[in-house]
Amino acid sequence: MTSVKERHLKKFTNLNKTTNVNDDTNVNKNKWMINLSTKQLSDQEKDLLAKGMNFCITPTTVPNKERIAKVEDAIKNLPMEEADTVRAKVSLTLQATKTPKDNLSKQQRSTLKALKADKNIILPADKGRTTVGMDKQDYMNKCYQHINNGPYKRLKKDPTETIKREAKNILLDLKKTGYINEQTYYQLKATDSPPPRFYGLPKIHKQGVPIHPIVSCTGTPLYKLSKFVVSILSKYTSSGHCKNSTEFSEYIRHVRIEEDESMISFDVTSVYTNVPINDTLSIIEDLLKNDSNFSNKTTTPVKNFLDLVTLVLTKTWYLFDGSFYSQTKGVAMGSPASSVMAEIYMQAHETIAITTSSNPPKIWKRYVDDVFAIIKRSPLDEFHQHINALHTIH
Repeated sequence: MTSVKERHLKKFTNLNKTTNVNDDTNVNKNKWMINLSTKQLSDQEKDLLAKGMNFCITPTTVPNKERIAKVEDAIKNLPMEEADTVRAKVSLTLQATKTPKDNLSKQQRSTLKALKADKNIILPADKGRTTVGMDKQDYMNKCYQHINNGPYKRLKKDPTETIKREAKNILLDLKKTGYINEQTYYQLKATDSPPPRFYGLPKIHKQGVPIHPIVSCTGTPLYKLSKFVVSILSKYTSSGHCKNSTEFSEYIRHVRIEEDESMISFDVTSVYTNVPINDTLSIIEDLLKNDSNFSNKTTTPVKNFLDLVTLVLTKTWYLFDGSFYSQTKGVAMGSPASSVMAEIYMQAHETIAITTSSNPPKIWKRYVDDVFAIIKRSPLDEFHQHINALHTIH
């Protein structure tokens, strides 16, 4: 228990530290760039990569064509007069736009060009702002190791078009029955959307540097539909948990721990892939059917809305290295719906665990999959076994 207490005290101390993020006079470049590849990086390459993956490089030309294309896509469903007004305003803005001052030197531009041509993988770490260099083969091996050992199944063919048709048919029925208008239909309908893509971020804080799996869903067939579902379901998530470390730090400073109590932490193992889909659908169905104000949140009836939720939850597929895979368990890390679905399930799971325990914790604070609790020492193991035994709710 002493080591656990010391670890938490260290975390608490770090939470209260203030750092000037703009002061880079004493920045350790090696901290922000970790090279795991066989390539020897020059000082210029290390210096450039240490700026981080969020460093915004100024464009050499103003990307007017891309801006116009995005505007046209955004206004395609507006009435003609409104669309022309937007075009006129955008045209004036583009004419007044000047190329910004370059924030890279000629040497750095040359270094960047050489790095782009290299076969090694440059990517951000799973946590923090560190940039990581890896050999491509090493990166691919780690990704395949995760896929082969995870809840994934290789598919014989691309399911993208089939899923797009299924989503389109559901939305078409909603439009025909008047539950959504024509504008909403076209906003949610998938057009020429690419399939979700799998990639991994290296966990440099863990032994062997495994990858943290991400499925990129932005712009994919179910992306807009998932955002629509989330806009409704997010209203059913509790605000009683920690939003960030600052809020937790302020809360915990006023908490007193008694002599017979312990300060402990729980971690949910692979929370997204362990979210039980059927249980989550049952929980959502109960929430919606028991909400007398559901019709004020959306014009879509509960039954039809559940069809959309089921589609979003069960159609989890992705493309990696030329092959398609489906996820056989849990929700995909990267889908806009995943965090809300996981939160809804976790709220129900922990509520039952705490209310049915003979010795519940005095304090229970959770942020996504990390839990801080204060509980009596004697029933600690008993409560741990109790909450793990309740993985299935219904």
